[in-house]
Parts: sequence; C-alpha cells; structure tokens
Amino acid sequence: MAAAYEPTKDWLAGVLPEGGYTDVRFGSRDPEVVVADHPSRPNITLRIRRDLGIIAIMHSWRMKKTGWGQGKVVLAAINKANAVTWLNNFTRDDEGDLLVTSYVTLTEGMAACDVLLHLEREASQFRNAISASDLAKWIA
Repeated sequence: MAAAYEPTKDWLAGVLPEGGYTDVRFGSRDPEVVVADHPSRPNITLRIRRDLGIIAIMHSWRMKKTGWGQGKVVLAAINKANAVTWLNNFTRDDEGDLLVTSYVTLTEGMAACDVLLHLEREASQFRNAISASDLAKWIA
C-alpha cells in the first residue's frame, strides 16, 4: 500500500467501502478510474489527477424523462441547486442524467478519513441543494 500522502487508485478503492460504498471497481473504459455504488447516495466515479493535484469526483443520478417544455424547469432547478451549494457543481449529461462534480485536493499526509469526510460533507450538501431546488421530483 502506498504512503498516505501518495494516494493510488488501489488506495481509493480500499477507502470507499469504509464509507459504505459497495461494488467498488475500476472503470471499464478507463482503468485509472474508480467506480462505486452506495445504497443511499448516487453512484460515484473518482480519478486521481496528479497533474492538477486533485482527486476528481463525479456523482450521478438517473433523471426522469422530461416532457415537452419541462427542460427549462429542470435547468432552473439545477441552477438553483448550484446557487445554494459551495462544494459541488450540478449539471446534466447528454442522456439527461444529473451529474455533480467536485474534487479533493491532494495533500501530504492525506488519509482515508480526509476523503470520507469530504464525501460525507458532499452528501449533506446534496440533500440541502436538492431540497432547496426541487430536483428531488426529477430524480428517478
């Protein structure tokens, strides 16, 4: 195992189960990506970006299909979610799913608890932003 200040994808894969994540695996298209599921949180994808000094994080939720003219309503809800959170960025992908991106700065002495605390804070931010923005009615 690498030192705490040198996180690797294997290290990340070992940390996630401590936070309740299951089915931890490496990306099928990109083996440098760690993917995991959680019973009460969105799916998560992590990638160590040493060139940027971060662990990039992306969460995803399936969204309900929007009807004619509802796209603007959903975008307004996403914008409202972005207005009330400081830790995450809410967007939609090409398939209409909700994506939330963030990052953890790589630091010397980084430990598993640093990553898990960040993910816990994100979960709290998700609940607040989704509640304040009415996004909950659009999540499948």
